[in-house]
Amino acid sequence: MDWEEMFEPKFLSRGKAYFKDGCVTDLQYDDGILSAVVEGTEDYDVSITLENDIPSDMECSCPYAEDGNLCKHMAAVLYAYDAGNVKSQPKDRKQKPSVQELIANAAPEILRSFLCNAVMHDKALCSDLELYINRAAGEIDLTAYQKNIKTTIHQYEDRHHFIDYS
Repeated sequence: MDWEEMFEPKFLSRGKAYFKDGCVTDLQYDDGILSAVVEGTEDYDVSITLENDIPSDMECSCPYAEDGNLCKHMAAVLYAYDAGNVKSQPKDRKQKPSVQELIANAAPEILRSFLCNAVMHDKALCSDLELYINRAAGEIDLTAYQKNIKTTIHQYEDRHHFIDYS
């Protein structure tokens, strides 16, 4: 399905994170309608009409989507659908290992490789890592800290400099 071009990149990024974190539940497809609940600050109901596997109408109960905007919750549902996660029952999130368990059970070289790859592809994460390491070493670089704040704000604001907190 070639739907990603319909969304702003930041909503794709956030939607993919929601999907990967297992926040898309009760994903169902019936008679051309894809529906799910996306767990965020609240549970949001998402409904997407598909015609030939292409979204033709999308709705979400979040405040951002009230005016017809495409939101991260819609993107999360589409990522889940693309991954083949259509089920009739909500996903049991208790079976998924916690982040702490994943890290505790992973080999150090796998963690290093993952961290290097993630940091190379995410400027905000790179800034966070620099700040974390400097803070742990007792060094605080105010310029780097300010840069991190600006990067984070820029990552989440839309073209009108609005940050959606939903």
